[in-house]
Amino acid sequence: MKKFLLALFTGFYATSVVFSQNEVDSLENVLETEIADTTRVQVLTDLSRLLTRSNFEKAMTYGEEAVEVAKVAGDQRHLMIAYRVLGATLFRRGEYEESIPWFEKGLPIAKEIKSDLDIAAFLNNIGTAYTLDYKYEKGLQYLLEALELREAINDPKIAGTWNNIGLAYRYLNEFEKALEYYHLARIAKEEQKDVNGLANTYTNIAMAYLNLGNYEEALVYGEKSLAAAREVGNLVREANALNNIGNIYRRSGNNKTALEYYGLAIPLKKQVGNKRSLGRTYNAMKELYFQEGDNEKAQIYLDLTAENYGKKKSYYSDLARLDSARGNYKTAFENLKIWIDHYKDELDQEAIKNISQLEAELDLVRKNSEIENLSRQNEIKDLSLQASNRQKIFLGSLLLLLFLIAGIVFRLYRERTKRNKTLKELNSTKDRLFSLVAHDIKNPLSAFTSITNSLVENQNTVSKEDMGYFLEQLSKASIQLNQLLKNLLDWSLSQSGKLNCNPEQIVMYDAVNEAIAHLQVSAQLKNITVKNNVSPELASFGDYKMIVTVIRNLVSNAIKFTAQGGEIRIETRTEGNETKVMVRDNGIGISSGDQGKLFQIGTDYKSIGSSTEKGTGLGLQLCHELIQLHHGEIGVRSELGTGSEFYFTLPPMGAAKLREAA
Repeated sequence: MKKFLLALFTGFYATSVVFSQNEVDSLENVLETEIADTTRVQVLTDLSRLLTRSNFEKAMTYGEEAVEVAKVAGDQRHLMIAYRVLGATLFRRGEYEESIPWFEKGLPIAKEIKSDLDIAAFLNNIGTAYTLDYKYEKGLQYLLEALELREAINDPKIAGTWNNIGLAYRYLNEFEKALEYYHLARIAKEEQKDVNGLANTYTNIAMAYLNLGNYEEALVYGEKSLAAAREVGNLVREANALNNIGNIYRRSGNNKTALEYYGLAIPLKKQVGNKRSLGRTYNAMKELYFQEGDNEKAQIYLDLTAENYGKKKSYYSDLARLDSARGNYKTAFENLKIWIDHYKDELDQEAIKNISQLEAELDLVRKNSEIENLSRQNEIKDLSLQASNRQKIFLGSLLLLLFLIAGIVFRLYRERTKRNKTLKELNSTKDRLFSLVAHDIKNPLSAFTSITNSLVENQNTVSKEDMGYFLEQLSKASIQLNQLLKNLLDWSLSQSGKLNCNPEQIVMYDAVNEAIAHLQVSAQLKNITVKNNVSPELASFGDYKMIVTVIRNLVSNAIKFTAQGGEIRIETRTEGNETKVMVRDNGIGISSGDQGKLFQIGTDYKSIGSSTEKGTGLGLQLCHELIQLHHGEIGVRSELGTGSEFYFTLPPMGAAKLREAA
C-alpha cells in the first residue's frame, strides 16, 4: 500500500501539468493515510505549490506543516524545499518583503548540502524579491551573485537570471543595460528553442526599446513576439501581440497602421471569446477615428464598445462629444444631460458649477444654430423667388454679405469680451499662485541660508547629534524645493498647451514603483512605510510619465500629512471598464469642509487642516489636469483622525505578461 501511495505521489510530483481539483483531492486523501515523513513532506509541498493561486491561506498552511514535519524528521533537503515553496507562495501573491525571510532560511541549507543549483536558485529568488520591493541595488547584488554561480556551473536556468537583472536595471532607468541582459536571455532561449519563453522575452525587449523612444526596434520585437505566438498556436497571445503592435504604431503617430493591426486582432479575440479584451480594442479604434475626424466610424466603434462593455459612464459623454463634432448640438446637449444626471452625485460642487456653465453654453449654441438654420432657409426662399431679377440677386447677396460681416464682428466682440474675462480670472489666479509659490520657495531657501550660516560659524563646536539634525533639515528643504519646481514646470507646460498626452499600454505596478523610488528619502526621514500592493499583472492605458507624476504627487502629499512611523499603501481595483488607483494613508485626515478646497489652483493650503507641513496645492491641481487629459476622474475620501484616500481612474488594457521569477 505504501509503495502504491509513493508511486502515486511521484507521478504527481514529476509531471509538469496544470493540477485539477480532482488531483488536489487525491493528494489530500494521501495525507489521511499512514505514510513516511519524507513522503508526507513531499505531498505537503506539492499541495502548497498547486494551491498557491487558488487558495493562498491553505497553501501557506500546508507549507508551514511541511516545514515542521521536515524538522522533526531531520530531513534537511526537504526542509529546504519547504522553505522555498513558502517563499514562492508569498512571492506570487506580491508579498515580496515577506517572501525574503523564507528564501534566506533555505539558502544556508543549500550551502550546507553543497547544492550549487539550489544556491543559485535561492540567490536569484532573493534578488528578484528585493528588486520588486523597491530595493533595486540590493536586489541587483544578489542577482549578480546568482549569475556568477550559474555561469560557473553552466546552469540552464541562467536565462531567467539575465531576464531579472534586466528588470532591475530597467527599474533603475538604465534601459541600455536592461537591453544587454534581455538580449542575453533572448539568445539563450533561442538556443533552447523555448518559443513560449521567447514570446515573453521579446515583449520585455520591445518595452525597453519603447522606453527609449526607439519605435523601430520596439516594432521589430513586437513582430517577433507575434511570430512566436503563432508558432505555438496560442490565439490569446497572438491577439495580444497584434494589439500591442497596434499600440506601438499609435504611440509613433501612425494611426492608419495602428487601425489595421487592431482590425487583425478583433476576429481572434472574437474566436477566443474575450469580450472585455475585444471591448478595449474597439474603444482604442473609436478614439483613433475620432482623432482622424471620421465621426461615423467613431460612432460605429463606440456602439461596439458598449455592446461588449455595456453602456458605462463614458458612453454618453462620448456620444455628446461625437454629436458636437457633427454639429448636432441639440442631441449632444441631451446626451450630456443624461451623463450629468446619472453621475451628478459623484461630482463635487466646483465640477457641478462648471458643468452647469457648459450646459448654458450648449443651450446658447443650440438656439443660435436653430436661428441660423431658419435664417438660411428664409434667404434661400427669397433668392429662389428673385432668381429672374439680377438686381435683386445682387442686393440680396450684398445684404447676405453685410449680415455675415455683422455676424463676424459680433462673434469677434463676444470672443474678445469672453477672453478679457478669462484673462482677468487667470491674472487673479496667477497672482494668488505666485504669492503662494514665492512663500513656499522662501521657506526652504531660508532654511538653507540659516542652517549653512550656523554650520559655518560653529563648525568646530557642532556636535554629531546636531550635525545629523541639520543635515536632515537640509534634506527636507531640498526635497521640498525639488518637488515644487518639478510641479511648477509641468503645470506651466500644461497651461501653455505644450504638455502632450501620449497614451500607451502601461504596467501600473512599474509606474507605482518608479514614483515611489523618487520619494524613498522623504519617506525614510519620517520612518514611513510605502507599500506597492498593485498586481504586477495589471495593465492600463495612459501616458506613462504623466501617470508616474500623478502617483508621485499623491504619495508625496500622503507623506506630508502622515505622522512618524505611519504607513502608505498604493492599491488598485477594477470597476466596470475602468481601473481605479488608490493612495491610502493613516495620517491626520482632512475635514469635509477642507476637502472642497482641494484641486483648486491658487488655494491657500496654509488654511487647510492642522498639519505644519503645507504647500501651494499646485501638485494636486497638476494631478487634476493630467487625469482630465486621460478622460478619468480624481478625488478624495477622508475623515479627521482616520487617514485619507486619494484616487483616480484609468481605462485598463488587458493583463501584462507574468515576470519570470524562477
